[in-house]
Amino acid sequence: MKLGSIGWKETRTSFLFTFGAWGVPMPQGGHTMRRLRRPLVAAVLGVMLPALAPSFSRAQTLDTSARIQVAISSATLDDFCPPSPGATGPVFDALTRTLTIYGQNFNNSGAIPVVAIGMGAFQKSYMPATGQWDANQINIPINCADFSPAGTYRLIVSTGQGAPYNDGITVNFSLRGKNGINGQNGAKGDTGATGLQGPKGDPGATGLKGDKGDKGDPGTTGAQGPKGDLGAAGLKGDKGDKGDLGAIGPQGPKGATGATGLKGDKGDKGDLGATGAQGPKGDPGATGLQGAKGDKGDPGLNGLPGQNGQHGKGFRRDRIQPSDPQYALTGCEQGAAIAIYAQQFVNGAWVDDGTAPTYLCRGKDGAAGQNGRDGAAGPNGQNGKDGNPGVPGQKGDKGDKGDHGDKGDKGDKGDHGQHGKGVRKVLVKPGDPGYPTDCTPKPAFLVYTQHVDEVSNSFVDDPLGTDNPTVICHGKDGAAGADGPKGDKGDHGDKGDHGDKGDKGDHGDKGDKGDHGQHGKGVRKVLVKPGDPGYPIDCTPKPAFLVYTQHVDDVSNSFVDDPLGSDNPTVICHGKDGAAGVNGQKGDKGDHGDKGDHGDKGDHGDKGDKGDHGQHGKGVRKVVVKPGDPGYPSDCTPKPAFLVYTQHVDEVTSSWVDDPLGTDNPTFICHGKDGKDGKDGNPGKAYGWHKKFGAAPISSISSPVLSQVVSGTNSYMIDAKLNAPFAKGQSQITCVLVAVENGVTTEIDRLDTLLLGDNTNVAKGGVALEGVFTAAGGPSSVVTINVNCATGGDTRTVSNGRISVVGVDTLVQQ
Repeated sequence: MKLGSIGWKETRTSFLFTFGAWGVPMPQGGHTMRRLRRPLVAAVLGVMLPALAPSFSRAQTLDTSARIQVAISSATLDDFCPPSPGATGPVFDALTRTLTIYGQNFNNSGAIPVVAIGMGAFQKSYMPATGQWDANQINIPINCADFSPAGTYRLIVSTGQGAPYNDGITVNFSLRGKNGINGQNGAKGDTGATGLQGPKGDPGATGLKGDKGDKGDPGTTGAQGPKGDLGAAGLKGDKGDKGDLGAIGPQGPKGATGATGLKGDKGDKGDLGATGAQGPKGDPGATGLQGAKGDKGDPGLNGLPGQNGQHGKGFRRDRIQPSDPQYALTGCEQGAAIAIYAQQFVNGAWVDDGTAPTYLCRGKDGAAGQNGRDGAAGPNGQNGKDGNPGVPGQKGDKGDKGDHGDKGDKGDKGDHGQHGKGVRKVLVKPGDPGYPTDCTPKPAFLVYTQHVDEVSNSFVDDPLGTDNPTVICHGKDGAAGADGPKGDKGDHGDKGDHGDKGDKGDHGDKGDKGDHGQHGKGVRKVLVKPGDPGYPIDCTPKPAFLVYTQHVDDVSNSFVDDPLGSDNPTVICHGKDGAAGVNGQKGDKGDHGDKGDHGDKGDHGDKGDKGDHGQHGKGVRKVVVKPGDPGYPSDCTPKPAFLVYTQHVDEVTSSWVDDPLGTDNPTFICHGKDGKDGKDGNPGKAYGWHKKFGAAPISSISSPVLSQVVSGTNSYMIDAKLNAPFAKGQSQITCVLVAVENGVTTEIDRLDTLLLGDNTNVAKGGVALEGVFTAAGGPSSVVTINVNCATGGDTRTVSNGRISVVGVDTLVQQ
């Protein structure tokens, strides 16, 4: 994007970003900002800002009086740029930092703002990524090595042509100096006069629990003391040693009921004491704390096999043509309709439960736009994302655990396969290098074919030519068609194959805007448990699903529930568990015996009989067909369609097979016309983990120095680094970044490095590893990320290790 004719005044504004050296402590932290204002001979104001803190902001004289004038107020870096360790002069290291520019009206033209640093022979231009800019803030990544600590640069923000769309400041980059030497301690002062006695302090907190005391000698039997006052509950004491058997003391008076004491540890079995005199009946004591868990009893008898659970709900689909008599009941205006009947399992067969069916209408077609000329065939597009997961089937009976098989011999390593072809897609906008003028004014994709270079073992672009890259223009938006009547929410369709690229057609006249169509139908599923409002008592005691049909409210432009009735919501019960076995008769209460020693763990009870196998449910198989494929329904032209075949389990092969074909099998679902873009959803949830260490030893045996357990997302983006010393003669180190899932180790990144020191200095090398990992088991899988390091034979200590992991639901690799 060209900056055009930029009109700004010479507002002298500069910011000084201070960058710390590697290994030098920076107690001040952050960045230094210096701002120079007109006149040219102006005072210099230096402000130290902590790292990652909000920027220092001050109003500046605007270049115009326009209400939409672009204005830059301040700028900050998210961290210091360290100097290059190998350079002799003032040069920054090649590290990425985020430059944040604050101001106003960065969105005054509707276009993405362009940030330029420098002019003339040296100029770096940046465009913030989506989500990294708004009306008052712009975030761009910069490379520290692109700039000199001794340089002064012009920073310009441009949103278009003309003075209101441009503003500029001057920025300086400089190295941060080392900290000064600590000052000397002052002389010790004279002893102050003795102060007055302070008031009595508050009672101190209860002291820490003391250590366990030694076992004392048996004491003589003391005289009976008077009845003491009720004492407060004492702290829980340590388990005491087994005491000697004391003499039987005289019977004391009846004491008051004491406070409930804390639960004590289980004591050793005491010797049998002599029988004491019968004391008077005491008052009922306070209820004691629950006792420790008793020893495991003998295995009980197996219960009777449970009864088979109740059958779940099913459904049946019926296709109704406009010529059928019942078509008038559907409320549809055109095309075939789908009637969905709820079913229940009765006497070994699925039958309708008698409730009214739900109808799925095909949307009303909008006015057809003018057809463009057919184009030449283009390359096939990439496969679309997987559709939404299907409804889980009923849980089958748990099978018996099979014998563990012997581990097989390791197979021979296969021959190295030939490398496949790759593609690289680049999104270019008008004004970008290589932008095809035929695609004006929309963005376009340049698709480069690639091959594997055997030397670098990486994908490189094929030679450029008439067919490389392939250009994919963003097509002109067609006129909006009329919305069809609101239908039930259909299954998510598979993404169709990318159509062949055609020659660019002549620009047709813009069609009239179509009438606003009727909204489709939606559904909302709610999981309710016993005790929740609206829980159906027929489903007791298991959770149930309530399925509410919905429609779009034109006032709020959002889905709301249809009026409640006998068929809304639909109830889907969880099958009942079988009846529990009959408990045995309660035995007579035995005499309370002395507390015995802890018994051995009882034998494991016999496994109960396996319950009867439940009947198989119904299944479906979905097939996507395109125009021209066998069985493609002509009513769905020109979009792809779904053929939904109902299925049952074949008892002979124990596999799913299609039901006999008929008027209602398969059911077809047409791909409706594209609706308007929905509202932005709630922000996604991301997970992050970070761990560090100060020092860790490594040797010739590869061992983890950093380890992090992660779970909860589909994929993980990992960055790790550590520092390693290299004295003269020491061997190389090898570090690898791996992921361990279910005992399977996958290598993500590897670094071998060899740095030698001289007779005086010990060289230090930084080890940086990064990569991504997608868990085969999905978000529920537990993955351990390790950084394993080993030397070539010696032993040393690595330091300042860090590992950061970010979990994402969707990972796009290019």
